[in-house]
Order: sequence, then C-alpha cells, then structure tokens
Amino acid sequence: MKLNLRISISAALGAALGAVLFAMAGPASAQTFTNELLDQGGNNWTQYTDIDIDAGGLPHVAYTTESGGGNATLWYARHDGINWSFEARNVGPTIQYCAMQLDSNGDPHFAVRGNVYPDYLLIYYKYDNNSDTWTTTIPDFPDVVSGDTLVGEWPDIAVDTLDEPHISYGWKSSLFGPEADLRYAFRSGGVWAIETVDGGGDDVGYYTSIVMNLNDRPRVAYYDQGNGNLKYARRTAAGNWVQTVVDSLPNVGTWTDIAVDANNDIHISYVNENTRAARYATNASGSWVTEAIPDPNDAVGEGTSLWIDSEGDPHIAYYDTLIQKLRHVKKKAGVWSSEGVDDTGDRGWRPALALDANDEPHLSYFEDSTSDVYYATYAADVGVAGGLPVSGALSLVAYPNPAPAGTPVQVFYSQGAEWSGGSGTGMLEGFGDLAVYDIAGRRVRSLAGPAAVAKSAAGSIAVWDGRNEFGRRASPGVYFIRLDRVGETQAARVHLVR
Repeated sequence: MKLNLRISISAALGAALGAVLFAMAGPASAQTFTNELLDQGGNNWTQYTDIDIDAGGLPHVAYTTESGGGNATLWYARHDGINWSFEARNVGPTIQYCAMQLDSNGDPHFAVRGNVYPDYLLIYYKYDNNSDTWTTTIPDFPDVVSGDTLVGEWPDIAVDTLDEPHISYGWKSSLFGPEADLRYAFRSGGVWAIETVDGGGDDVGYYTSIVMNLNDRPRVAYYDQGNGNLKYARRTAAGNWVQTVVDSLPNVGTWTDIAVDANNDIHISYVNENTRAARYATNASGSWVTEAIPDPNDAVGEGTSLWIDSEGDPHIAYYDTLIQKLRHVKKKAGVWSSEGVDDTGDRGWRPALALDANDEPHLSYFEDSTSDVYYATYAADVGVAGGLPVSGALSLVAYPNPAPAGTPVQVFYSQGAEWSGGSGTGMLEGFGDLAVYDIAGRRVRSLAGPAAVAKSAAGSIAVWDGRNEFGRRASPGVYFIRLDRVGETQAARVHLVR
C-alpha cells in the first residue's frame, strides 16, 4: 500500500517550528545537482511539468506541449534505472496545466484542462504501465456551449489508498457570472461525483492544490482572487466542506502547493503577488503560522512546489526570476537553507519537486525561451543511477527494490570510500541495531542476529528473507530497513510485491 501523501516516511517524525533564520551558503550535505535534458522544445511550447517517485525510487515526469498546428500533447516519461521511456497522448487543439500522481502500482494519474471549441473542460487520464494503455475520462463538462465556460482551471490531482483519483479545479461560466467556483471531482466505484467546495459569488477557483490526508479525506489550498487571500478547505467525514482563510495579506495565495505530514498536519507553499516572495504556511502548532521564505532577492517566478521530508520538514522549489535560478530550499530546526538547482539561462520555470525515500530531491522544469524540459537530482542519486551509490557516499541501500515475494533482500552500507560489509563477523564497526519496520513504524524483523547478518561476496551486511519475527511472510507493501549506530541513523525503503 502506498501512502498518497507528499511526504517521505521514516520512524523518526516531526520537527518543532523555530525562529526564522536563513543560510544561503547551501545545504549541509554539500551535494551538487546534475541536470538532464528530457525533451527539446523545438517548435513546441511547453507550459507545465509534474513529477513523482515510485516505490523503487525512480522518477516519473509529466509535461505538456503545444505546436502551432493546434496539436496539444500530454507527455509521460519514466525512468527504469537505466533509460527514460516516453509515452504521448494527444489532447486536442490546446492543453493547459498538468498534474500527476502515481498510485500503489506505480501507474500515473493525470489531470489537465483541454479544449473542445469553443469551451474548456477537465480531462482525466491514467496510463497502465503493464498493458501500455491509456484511459481517458471527462469528469466535468461545460454547462452550455457558451464560448465562455472554463472547466478545469488550475487542476491538481491526488490518489487515495484505494488508487481512486481526486481532483480540485476551477469552474467558471458566463451563465452564472464572471466569478470562478472551486470544485472537487472524485471517482468511487467507477462513478465520478462533483462537489462545489467554495464559490457563490466569490472568485475562488484559482491555483488549486489537493492532497489526501491520513484518513483519505481531501484537503485543498487555493487562491481567493476576489479577496486576494490564501484559503484552505477540508472535507469532513460527513462530506461537508469547511473553508479557512490562511493568509490575509493583500494578494497572497497564488502558485499554491499543499502537503500533509505524518501527524496529519498541513503545509502550504505559495506566492505573495505584491512582493513576489515565496511564502510557507503550516498548522502543525495547532493554528496557522505563515512566513515569507527569506530569499534575499524577493523574486519568485511562476510556481512553487512543496514536499515534506521524513523528519516532517518542508522542502520547496521555486524559480527566482531576478537572478534566473531554480532554487531548492528547506527548513531544518527552524533554519532555512537554499541551494541552486540550475542557473543556466531561463531554465527552471514552473518547477515540480518530489523527494525519494532518502529525502533526496528530484525536480522537473522547463526552459522558458526554448521550451526544453529538464530533470534534476543530486549527482549521486541511487534511483537514477540504476544501482548502488557511488563510492564516497554514506548510505544504506536495499536491493533488489522492488523485491518480488520470496526474493532475499540484501542490505548494503557505504562507509565513505567503498562499499563494505563490515568486519570479519559481517557486523559494521560501531554497529548498533539493524531492523525492518512497516510503514506505520512497527518493528517487523530484527536483522542484527547472526542468522540475518552475514558478509556476502557482494558486500552486503544483511539479508532479509521477507519474513517477520515469527517466520511468516510479510504482506506486500512498503517497508523501511533502518540502521542505528552511535551518532548516526540510516534508512532504506524497500517495496515487497507479489
């Protein structure tokens, strides 16, 4: 089962909010990004990208292109550990916006706004990686062919634990006035249902972002254009919507992204349109706390993207239009730090961010002048390299991943210069505890005993046979192998499949 949250999970959760400080010197890890060209724009016009990471730590990227001939395409790129593969879906004359999330099988679900002249409509796509087939549905239509109906403005998508899609979006029609309503579409048992979240005269259906909380209930961040506020809406167990103004500064709340942490608390990134500064809000303290991310240039382009790491801390990507740099910022122990991702030309527009199980960032974005699409991650990233981390990396890795039932999972540890299985007994020097945990943090199996830990020819320090402490096979799903040593904790995610 996959937790459909923009969060990386581990046994250690949460960090207290502290004083707002900022370190521009770069991340403590001192890692550098590598940038890869995914697609050359050519005569096409790229507008939006999105990214997600599968259970094996591999990136999946969505983006949209349009050509002068009225050919609009939704592109889906996925990495298999060695190469990228690409799938395309023709949408029609035009396409706007692009949102994607993977389900528990690693299949992507998409929400876009397409065009059936003269009106716009919300389109949902799903791609099945096993059968290489597309599914297309139009959850919401224009009320009449009016030429002024906009359905599917600023859509975002989330997938629940049953792999059902949920979409937030704007809906607007001249039949009912110029204001945009915020709507919510969800599928249950193969049937789509539509609800109005907010509206009724308020112009609210802009810059929407949706996430499912730990109880599989939708949470939406959006911009109230009529009042210039950032708003947040939550759906109760009874199916009612409750709206809250999160930030009431003038003209704040564009380019939102929303995430939920392991404590079910909400985090939102967004932009102040007056100052062009990126902002961050959370209700982790029990009430909403908002702050500006103290970029010295106070300039942000079109887009923020947010993810919560395994310690409950926010990571945000945005494009600094003043110095033309794509930035990745994070807040640790109350201190904001920043690192440049790409500073070439005008690369970095409308970035999308995702973290893998090791809390390492992966980003997709495009170059505004050429429409070239790029992917970036740390140079020593495990998933993209398709194997073990490079020498010199300090990391714990489980292999194979995903692991079919009955296949032993080897655990490797890098201790600086080379891959090592430890001392002659197979134990690492200073070894404390090595164990398997499920996604809820429950201990499943100790790997510290002599039967579990053995230095293999490949240099593994342990082998997990996929069973629990009682010798029964563990259920398919996501597990974490955690190594605790004096002054150090490392964790690796492994996905058991049938």
